[in-house]
Amino acid sequence: MENDGGHDPADGLRQALRAATRAAHHRADHHPLLAPLLGRRVAAGAYGDALVALHALHAPLEARLAAFLPEAAPPLPCRARALAHDIARLGRLAETRAAIWPTWDGAGPDSRSAYVGMRYVLEGSAQGGRVIRRLLDSSLPAACRAATAFFDGPPEVGDDPWNGFWSLGAGADPAAAAAAARRLFDEALALWDAHFDRRQPGRRRADS
Repeated sequence: MENDGGHDPADGLRQALRAATRAAHHRADHHPLLAPLLGRRVAAGAYGDALVALHALHAPLEARLAAFLPEAAPPLPCRARALAHDIARLGRLAETRAAIWPTWDGAGPDSRSAYVGMRYVLEGSAQGGRVIRRLLDSSLPAACRAATAFFDGPPEVGDDPWNGFWSLGAGADPAAAAAAARRLFDEALALWDAHFDRRQPGRRRADS
């Protein structure tokens, strides 16, 4: 909703979050575990590796956010269950429970502003997932095409959830939200680096 001067109060929050995470977005898009998802052909093994790494972030993070603000409106998009479904379809669910694969263990939000910043990372992931989903019909091996629930996302009910997210940010401190989003992105990238390094010992990452 705009104020009398025609200025959207969410503009400052949007700008702060986008500026704080721009570099991390670029690194995520080009991370060697995730970049194959945008390719013309995605090998079954690479697809499974990416899903396991994403689950290692989403499962603990969604639980931490839900515990902090269980009655959030719009509701938190819970995609970890979809990831588990997809990984099970690939026959790799045991990897999500194996101690060798690290999971996110960062700090949860300590304020509503931090919650908004951390949730921004998840909401942005859902938006990016819709782009990836459009590619998977042609890029995935046929045997993997029943394992796309994570990228399908939940059925949309009512208003666009991305627009709804910005209403959740009303009153959030842009600087605090941006700091939380940047921290979470850094933690996610470090987590995916650890997964990659264990899967590809001795292979150098482009950013290492």
